[in-house]
Amino acid sequence: MWTEDVERGATYPRTVVVLAASVIAVSFIGFFVGVRESATEGAEGHPTRLQVDSALVAPALSYAQLREKSRTAPTTQAEALRKIAAVPSEDGNRDGERTYTDVLARSNLRAYDGAPPMVPHPIPIRGDLPCLTCHDQGLVVGSLRAPAVSHAKLTNCVQCHVPANGPFPDGFPADIEPIALNEFSGLAAAHQSPRAWDGAPPVVPHSTWMRQECDSCHGPSGAPGIRTTHPLRQNCLQCHATSAILENRPMEQLPFGSELLR
Repeated sequence: MWTEDVERGATYPRTVVVLAASVIAVSFIGFFVGVRESATEGAEGHPTRLQVDSALVAPALSYAQLREKSRTAPTTQAEALRKIAAVPSEDGNRDGERTYTDVLARSNLRAYDGAPPMVPHPIPIRGDLPCLTCHDQGLVVGSLRAPAVSHAKLTNCVQCHVPANGPFPDGFPADIEPIALNEFSGLAAAHQSPRAWDGAPPVVPHSTWMRQECDSCHGPSGAPGIRTTHPLRQNCLQCHATSAILENRPMEQLPFGSELLR
């Protein structure tokens, strides 16, 4: 019928045309509004923004920023500890008795010379932040010394450095038999360093593996008996040669002087 009316050239009242256009427009608007509300209702269970004061939340950093960021704990206590200068509480005393005493105290924290030192205090929180708070740069507080670590990027500290007070602080229980007997005897700590001649720089009496930071033990925060007299000279191995045997380096027999390299 509508086709016949069109062929006859019939026209509809303007009111009908406007009403039809309005119905079509309202239908489209209602459709899109309904779709949008459905999508919004479905996302209510998964908020895209954190409803917390931004001042209380640490900003997310990129991987490049994380590499440049300090690894120490961002706390007021840590800032106060970093302000404590690593200044020795007493002058270095390099006599034989003091050196022997300090080397002995140092070796008591190790199963054998070259082994990772044990942690001589409780560890309240696992992770690298509590450790690096004191051991990142090293510091001295009274009679307590926290040497700087040579490998701060290896953050699983307790993988090698076991707590001295656990898991059996009072000794291994007598009612528990070991699976196998262990008769391993590690290398004893050297109390003197060999020299090529009288007055020559002493040879490094231990391996340098994981001990690249000589100031950790011999710097201003080190024990007086093994503290260096010239901490400003940082190229230590220029004068203090390493041992081929302790470094596990293949060594060919030299025509002369080979005994000085051992």
